[in-house]
Amino acid sequence: YYKVRAINDEFGYYSSGYSLVVSITTKLDVPTLSVNSYSYNSIKINYEEIVGADGYMIYRATSKNGKYSLIKTTTALSYIDTKLTTGKTYYYKVRAYSYSGKNVKYYSGYSSIKNNSPKVVKPTFSVSSYDYNKNKIVINKTSGATGYAIYRSTSENGKYSKITTTTKTTYYDSNLTTGKTYYYKVVAYRTVYGSRKYGYYSNII
Repeated sequence: YYKVRAINDEFGYYSSGYSLVVSITTKLDVPTLSVNSYSYNSIKINYEEIVGADGYMIYRATSKNGKYSLIKTTTALSYIDTKLTTGKTYYYKVRAYSYSGKNVKYYSGYSSIKNNSPKVVKPTFSVSSYDYNKNKIVINKTSGATGYAIYRSTSENGKYSKITTTTKTTYYDSNLTTGKTYYYKVVAYRTVYGSRKYGYYSNII
């Protein structure tokens, strides 16, 4: 609670009565939140450090305006939410807390709501000439992937066409022109309840 009155420094005496009393409550700042896919079944939540905070409470829902459940109380500035469903959208909000006195907990406001979905990470692969008209594509096994879609183009920045979808990690691209350069990229997918959920495209080779 505060009140103010004016003083005249020249004569050293108070020159006004007190103002009206006003009050304010000290509060923690609201965290700024970011949410990103971390793997086929996990999402990473990051937030900035709040001065005076003793910890953070992370809440999750499956719809923006749905019921949010507390999933983690932590002193860390990030958290990986695991055992999620690939391709499903999850919504998050965070608030900070601090202790004042004996086990009295005070809270900040909630952060803005952010959402994301778990995705299969982008695969890595290699391409080698296998025959006069054939290239061999070898994909490194991607965690959580059910299969892979392989795309090909005749220029790096040109149009890529899907040449196959496969559950195997080796594919032979045949009926090609000897000496011609081909460009490839790969995307992994995971089948969830009969539907394919694609992740991120690989680098172009």
